[in-house]
Amino acid sequence: MYINPISKGSTNRYFFLLEDTLYTTSGDTVFIISYRPKKDKTFDGLKGFLHINTNGYAIQSVVAEPLEKDFGMMVSIKQNYEFVNNQQWFPKELHTEIIFDNVLKASQNITYQMVAVGRSYITDINLNPTLSSKDFSQVEVKILPDANEKTDVYWNENRSEPLYKKDSLTYVLIDSISKAENLESKLAGYEAIINGSIPYGIFNFPINKIVDYNNYEGWRLGLGLMTNKKLSRVFEIGGYFGYGFNDKDFKYGADLILTIHKKSESKLHFSYSNDVTEKAGYSFFEKLDLTTTELYRKFIISNMDKVDIQKLSYSFRAFNYLNTKIYFSNEIFESTDGYSYGTSVDNAVNRFTFSEIGIQFKYAYHEKFMQTQKYSYSMGTDYPVIYGNITRGLNLYNGEFEYTKYELKLSQTFRIKTLGKTKLTLVGGLVDGEVPLSKLYTGHANNHSFDLDAENSFAAMQMNEFYNDRFFSIFFRQELGSFFRIKNYAPKFILASNFGIGEIDFNPKHQSLETIQSMNKGYYESGILINNILKQQFIGIGFGAFYRYGSYSYLKTADNFAYKFTCTINL
Repeated sequence: MYINPISKGSTNRYFFLLEDTLYTTSGDTVFIISYRPKKDKTFDGLKGFLHINTNGYAIQSVVAEPLEKDFGMMVSIKQNYEFVNNQQWFPKELHTEIIFDNVLKASQNITYQMVAVGRSYITDINLNPTLSSKDFSQVEVKILPDANEKTDVYWNENRSEPLYKKDSLTYVLIDSISKAENLESKLAGYEAIINGSIPYGIFNFPINKIVDYNNYEGWRLGLGLMTNKKLSRVFEIGGYFGYGFNDKDFKYGADLILTIHKKSESKLHFSYSNDVTEKAGYSFFEKLDLTTTELYRKFIISNMDKVDIQKLSYSFRAFNYLNTKIYFSNEIFESTDGYSYGTSVDNAVNRFTFSEIGIQFKYAYHEKFMQTQKYSYSMGTDYPVIYGNITRGLNLYNGEFEYTKYELKLSQTFRIKTLGKTKLTLVGGLVDGEVPLSKLYTGHANNHSFDLDAENSFAAMQMNEFYNDRFFSIFFRQELGSFFRIKNYAPKFILASNFGIGEIDFNPKHQSLETIQSMNKGYYESGILINNILKQQFIGIGFGAFYRYGSYSYLKTADNFAYKFTCTINL
């Protein structure tokens, strides 16, 4: 994220220089002003030009590009405005140029760049349209399914500029290079990594069903597939199987998804799985992707229950920004760590059956999306995102326990101009009723030897150190930017601080080989992360350290430290 050179307080960070003065035919004056970060500043800054028209002292044109290349890529933009109907300045043209370094290697010492040029034009401007909220969609950018199949007639009718011979030859050359270097397959590979599945014909192959890892299963190999829209836009059907080399056990499952109404994203989902899941874990109605490091936590989970789950769910979108899932499930949990549940050790069992009905929701006000030919990508929102779960355990369909669970998560990312990006996440949960440990809450730790940093988890807390039937956690991160820059080398610093508190009521039915303790005294930790110490293209590798303190700190100071690698994907 870059600091806007015309934002409030920018004169303290940017150097501005009047380069030239022009005069228009209408009698207005245009000042051409260059800008760049001041020499003593180390923030992520831009450089370029501003054209200021004395008619309202408005921006007539702006040119901007990063001061330094980032991850082998340079993006520059030029936006022009016009004075519409002698009333209002309004955007007219947007030119974008993206330069990728070292895309093609001709020899040991010679590489070529790839330059992508985009031009957008706004026409038929109406300053006072009659519109309502229903006329606007959450989709900010949409690429039509047949966009790459339009005829020359269509493009000639809609092209703002003529197609010159140089342009035609460029298309031919790019097409030849694409075939020679297999660029389409490479781009498909990047898209597969981002979306978590590999498309091939009428099937999608989920990557995490082919290969995965966690400390309980070790390496897990298998195969999974789901039909895609090439077979049917109404249904998806598929299944998977896998084998863990550490727990030496097979897992398998099947899914059937019916699309009831595309516009409202209404889907009916039947699923069955014989698999494993984290003991006392929690999750929300969200898909963790490469934009968050939170997904790295799954690699170090070491305590899992075997599960056999039958589930029927119905999901839909309502009121534009509310995603909801209603479900019924029958679940059999089997403890694998020696834990059992009963009035005494002699009659305690480690296998439990739960029947649940529940609702999950996600509310992201003003969330925007980009719709491509295959996938939909969230562009985020400037407002807090709220997730919630309400679950009711029933004595039906062999269910053995009656209980109610409430879980809530609030996440907000915002930018403090003088500091950088701030991330704040609040999470809480409550179980009302007596249930085995599998349906309570772990402390959500992320500490096992030297591992990857994962946000929204406790970096210095040991795995399964705490169990709670009610808890509240705060996860805070503040990006500070780069304190120094040496050419393209500019590591980014982040401060982090986490807090958690919880309680567990005494229940003599818990029969555990390990002591069960809650974090009722309050758990505290803070740390610092340095991202992008090493970087290659879009991937940055760094290092970090956390320190736990307060009532749950260890007597030996060195034991309170937890050290992390950081891996960030800069898309």
